[in-house]
Amino acid sequence: MAHPLFWTRISFLYAIGNTTPVNLCQSLPPKLSSQVLLLGCGDPRNILYTLSVSSKSPRSHDFTCCDVEPAILARNVLIFSLIMDQCPSSAIWDIYFHMRLDKESATVLIDQCEKLIGLAGDLSSWGSSPYGSVLRIGTAHTLDQLRRLWKCYADKNLYAGEGLQRLDSQLRAAKESVLRENDLNFTASRSAGPLSLVAFRTTVQHFRHYWEEGVSFASSEEKGTPHPYVNTTLAFSNAGLDTWPLHYGADPFLAFHLAPAFVPLKGGVTQGPYGDKTDRKKLASTVRKEFASWCSTFFTFIQQNTVIIRFVVSEALAFTQALQYYATTGSTSSGQFASPWTAQELVLNPVEYSREGAAPSSFNVIDTSNLIDHVGLINLLVCTAPLLLREPYSVLLTEALLVATDDPITGLSATTLTGLSVISLLTGLAPVSYITNFTTQSNLHEVVSRQIANASPQYHERLSWRFPSSGDPIALKEVQLDQKLVFDTTQLADLLFRIYLKMFESEDPRPLLYNISLQKIQERDVTHYVRASLVALIKFIQSRITTDWSLVVAKFISQVEGDKTLLAGPNYYQEMLCYLHLRGIYTADTLRPGPLMILGLDKARSRLSTWKDVPPVVCVLFVVPRERVKLLENEDPKVVGTPQLQCEVYHAKGHCAYVSLQAVFGRVRVSTEEQVTITEDGKSWRGSSPLIVMFWIPSWTLMQYPRELHIRLSLKSTPGAARHIKLLGVSLELFSTKVSNSEHVHILRDRPNAPGELIRLSTMPSTTLPTGNVLDVSTSSPVAEIAFDSAKKLHAVSTLTRRWNVTHEEAKSELRGGKEVTMAQVSPCSIKVSFGSHSKDVTFPYPVNGTQGKVRIARKSSYLEVVAPISGYQISGGYSLNQAPVLSTPTGPLSWNIHYLNLDKSPSLDLSKSDRCDGALNTHIGLMLSDRERVNLDKPETHDVIGDVKSTMQAMFNSITNREGSNNVRVFELGEDNANIHTMIFILDIRLDLSSHTIVAEAFTLSQEQMREACGPVTLALPMAFILTSKEEAVVWKGLLPAFAERCRSWEHKPTCDYIKSSGKIPLGIEAKQDPLCQCGRGIGIEAFAKVKGWSPFAPFVTRIALSPLFAVSYLEKIAGMLKPGTSKLNDMLSNDKPTRNTNLARDICGKCRKTAAELSKAGKPKMMICGLCKTVSYCSKECQKADWKAHKPKCNLVSQLQSQTQSRWAHEV
Repeated sequence: MAHPLFWTRISFLYAIGNTTPVNLCQSLPPKLSSQVLLLGCGDPRNILYTLSVSSKSPRSHDFTCCDVEPAILARNVLIFSLIMDQCPSSAIWDIYFHMRLDKESATVLIDQCEKLIGLAGDLSSWGSSPYGSVLRIGTAHTLDQLRRLWKCYADKNLYAGEGLQRLDSQLRAAKESVLRENDLNFTASRSAGPLSLVAFRTTVQHFRHYWEEGVSFASSEEKGTPHPYVNTTLAFSNAGLDTWPLHYGADPFLAFHLAPAFVPLKGGVTQGPYGDKTDRKKLASTVRKEFASWCSTFFTFIQQNTVIIRFVVSEALAFTQALQYYATTGSTSSGQFASPWTAQELVLNPVEYSREGAAPSSFNVIDTSNLIDHVGLINLLVCTAPLLLREPYSVLLTEALLVATDDPITGLSATTLTGLSVISLLTGLAPVSYITNFTTQSNLHEVVSRQIANASPQYHERLSWRFPSSGDPIALKEVQLDQKLVFDTTQLADLLFRIYLKMFESEDPRPLLYNISLQKIQERDVTHYVRASLVALIKFIQSRITTDWSLVVAKFISQVEGDKTLLAGPNYYQEMLCYLHLRGIYTADTLRPGPLMILGLDKARSRLSTWKDVPPVVCVLFVVPRERVKLLENEDPKVVGTPQLQCEVYHAKGHCAYVSLQAVFGRVRVSTEEQVTITEDGKSWRGSSPLIVMFWIPSWTLMQYPRELHIRLSLKSTPGAARHIKLLGVSLELFSTKVSNSEHVHILRDRPNAPGELIRLSTMPSTTLPTGNVLDVSTSSPVAEIAFDSAKKLHAVSTLTRRWNVTHEEAKSELRGGKEVTMAQVSPCSIKVSFGSHSKDVTFPYPVNGTQGKVRIARKSSYLEVVAPISGYQISGGYSLNQAPVLSTPTGPLSWNIHYLNLDKSPSLDLSKSDRCDGALNTHIGLMLSDRERVNLDKPETHDVIGDVKSTMQAMFNSITNREGSNNVRVFELGEDNANIHTMIFILDIRLDLSSHTIVAEAFTLSQEQMREACGPVTLALPMAFILTSKEEAVVWKGLLPAFAERCRSWEHKPTCDYIKSSGKIPLGIEAKQDPLCQCGRGIGIEAFAKVKGWSPFAPFVTRIALSPLFAVSYLEKIAGMLKPGTSKLNDMLSNDKPTRNTNLARDICGKCRKTAAELSKAGKPKMMICGLCKTVSYCSKECQKADWKAHKPKCNLVSQLQSQTQSRWAHEV
């Protein structure tokens, strides 16, 4: 197991989701069927929500749900079966979310569990059951665990007498503890997204009520129905403690979208009052309506036979390795244990995992919940990247609730251990927002909360990872998504060593001498990696990198051996060599066949004396008496915490530690000296069986000074573990004995219950991907040159090199003849190299900056090498050339980095209401811009074009959402001047994009070409605003519009589609007079549009779009810095009772000459032009604008800042 083994006497049941539901398929084009892997799946909210917003989509869904906690899956299968049986959603709600049940709900729960028990005799009987075709079980072990828990839930002794009293006592104790220590819990407010601060008071009230009463607000509560029973589905978990296992932060409302309860919606979906006057009753009603809708939609999918949900009880890393092994070998026996505290081998269901069963082993969506916080980003990338389908639409979803550092800007980079660009090249995956420098999914509510509170225990950040070059249409045509890289051996060895130092930096105690704060102590206690993790990373990148690996590993090991930084590093050196050998990477001399010249080696007196052939690596099985385990078991679990365990093998002259452990409570049955089986104790922590610990060890270490050799189980020495010295001694020992003690120590060729594991480890592929697609480079010219950033102690890729071997004879002749060689960047990852009559698109695996590139020319040898710096944050090139790629794929156009959404399923705001929280929404929109973009908007030498686009968007959104309501301007002309309009945008509605925590405009667009057809005298009668845009901004808008149209389309592209005619060129054109869109969606979905006064003449020509804010990336740059309490900017804004803001874009007076729009119209002059920065002042001409600039400039930037902060006073008070 490539993860530490922790003492888990205390663990919580995360039965209810702690983040807002997301649409798992929002990165997939509409018709594409989904194969989704959910690791650490948690409750079913994401599945139910995904189906609810996909109800009109023709796609089918196949979800594979993996969780190490069986109770999670037992509850999920239970809820899905109740929906399939058409149980009322109100009863399902009570059973799933309430801690206390009334008689009716308890009866339904018991009856349903007894029904499931009867159907779950074995995999065959379950498969033929009414649920088996939809709810599929991935392993026999999973079904055993589910059946065990259903029996617990249905145990009638727990609904009366002593059983009920015991559960009631546990629940009451938990309630008192939660309300005493966690009374002011406002975590659920994040589920309101941009309205989170508005939701603060109500969500705090609900949390307290939920834990006081054990129920959320319900109709039964209104009637005074008693809830005498304890919900048994929340009373059992892996921990098996005699305490209430539900996490102390559990809140049903966290698992739903709360924003609709705080704003008025069209159609009377919600009733007032709104904003911070929304009460708990209304909030509960909104949430329960959403849940009822989910249940109804799920049943519809069942009827249509378009959904399959698979369940596997397993630790996430183990399951991904089992899938890799199955995909490569076809074997369902993985050799992996299902979890760190079991002896159960992970064996896939042979009926499902076969050609007939068609269970997927690769996926177009992999969601990892917040496993980054629990297993580490590197472990996740290594295990999931091989399972991701090599397609441009495939996506890995990660999220984190904890920040790795004090500053969110450095937090993500810290989790990579080396820097984002490097880890992206090593693993082949990069965060989309990192390489495009913006996102359409907001976590601004997290940013604002952290700024105002100055600190927050949690910081939620969700990322989408894709293949970096998959958004480049040229790169997709030229090469596969997986390209082998060539690294310089010294650079790569140095990189691996730097990763090693970061991965195990907690083994260097010296930093604590300078800073012994509680935070630093806690950071040292949280470790995600063992030497097997490092080896797994090396094995994985071996498949992606061509180099002299024997030389790389030799140099790396030499650096490790000479390291003086990690003082505890030598203790784990033998374990690292052990796993390097097991994975077939490197075999040390001590692990090779033949005699060993090692001091003290004495096989004859060792436990291996009777072995004829001694393998280089063996398994040690260590039996620890339960009374020794109880030294910690009997202590308060909250005080003990979750220290890391390790085994040590030592004698007077040497010491080795091993942390890649497998543990289980049970009994050992010895058949022969080398054959042992384990009978697991089902009671686990609640039982009396000894603790059995297993680990791999180099054989020679068991033959060195064998009579003096000892073994012990201990806590790994960390600052947090020091609290146990008084109990366990300086060595933190739980139990020790001599290795010669055959009662407690067994030496085996294989680990029990997983025969053949060694063979599987040595043959386990590093990836399931096809090989052979090597970049056309020579080994002497590395494709990735690594530059070390000594200031940050991280690596950063400086350049990428790609060779073009010229083979055409005529081209060779021209090159030798001295033809000039030119280069030009043509797409994010491609540079066109030309000479004479020949040219080639040279593609790279990562976005590059072609403006700083160069060409090395070898005329005699007939090759060219293109060297280009990588693109990145505030660096030219890359995806700044195409901000929103729309790719032509066999399944149709694909919006690559702007997520899909169903506009018809997105709640529409009723902007005619006065209490619609427009201040919070305007603040949300204003924070699109980073602090840097905001400052630089009026500095032509520093501002970037995406900042101009955001400013234009802000103007349009603010015009719709400010308090002038329905009289506001909804039609916008974008152009360089009044005579050169390149785009018209009609905003019909403002809707909530719930899972992305933002708003979206349902809009319609016309290009200049369609304006000629549609515009006539009626245009002049329309209330509209002209927004001045530069040529560069116009190009970006032309690129954005196809993505905005594609993401929400409800129509099909025609065989005569202009995109097809143009050979996949999207957008069709970027010049002012060119239409970027195809005609397939023109005039479709315009029923509501045509009803707006004055808009109907345009209806046949417009295309529907979903216009989203483009947000700055919170892990790249500062956002909302002006919200920090005490800053002068905030104080200045708070001193204004009515901050200046854009209340009406259609200003009818020139800011310089004071001529009115009416006067200009009579004179036949064009309409007013608005200031492109602050959007608050209009001019009749460019001359007036230039003449007024000196007077207007000082307040222009301040006004634009104030526009985005209309709620600053209120936010500060909250």
